[in-house]
Amino acid sequence: MATHVSLGLDGTHPGISGDSFKQQYDTLVDELQPNPATRSLLDLLANSLSACLDRITTLEAEQGVQEVNLARTDQYSRRSTVVVTGMGFDKDTESVESLTKAVTTELSKSGVTVKPADISVCHRNAQAYKEIKLKDKTVKVPPSVTVKFHNTAKKDKVLREYSNYDSVNKKPKKVKLAQSLNPYFITLKTTINNYCRNSRIELNWIHYRSPTAGICVKTRAGKNYSKIFSFQDFVNLVKNKK
Repeated sequence: MATHVSLGLDGTHPGISGDSFKQQYDTLVDELQPNPATRSLLDLLANSLSACLDRITTLEAEQGVQEVNLARTDQYSRRSTVVVTGMGFDKDTESVESLTKAVTTELSKSGVTVKPADISVCHRNAQAYKEIKLKDKTVKVPPSVTVKFHNTAKKDKVLREYSNYDSVNKKPKKVKLAQSLNPYFITLKTTINNYCRNSRIELNWIHYRSPTAGICVKTRAGKNYSKIFSFQDFVNLVKNKK
């Protein structure tokens, strides 16, 4: 797997490097002009500190690579799993069988026939509606549904063909389908989204596509970015396409 260093999920640099410290140190010492004995002692301390900073930077980089690799491995285990949101339910009467039937009926609207036999796992991620307070009203949101397919290729086809947008009424659908993501990739998507908003980069969409393509982004300016597994990946892609 490729290495990913320099920036964390929040887009910040992990710390100052040894070279950067030395440059700042040399500038400061040149301004202070200490006597030779003091300068010699300061140089010794600065060299030791610079080496420590370089070691810390290396360790942080290695930790960042490990974090990405672990996240990718965990996400790979979810490759057959999707999440359905916006599907209402009656917690007093809903069973696994009735939920599976309702989900397969909804997913079949993609044009790909989905049967209960195609599903290995189907369950709600909570037991009650969640109340979200808006400015002028309170909205009740049904708990999402985790759905795992027996066949990853069929899951991919359903995910590709199912549209979260109602082209007839020209608005987002109430029920939406998405790839199941682990916390790392959820945070990465949010970080990229926030970065684009703050940088005034207008997005068409941002989503996780596959274990090899990672997070993919399309802007309203027509630019496409893929193989994003860290925030640094995205920053590099944006800089290189400018």
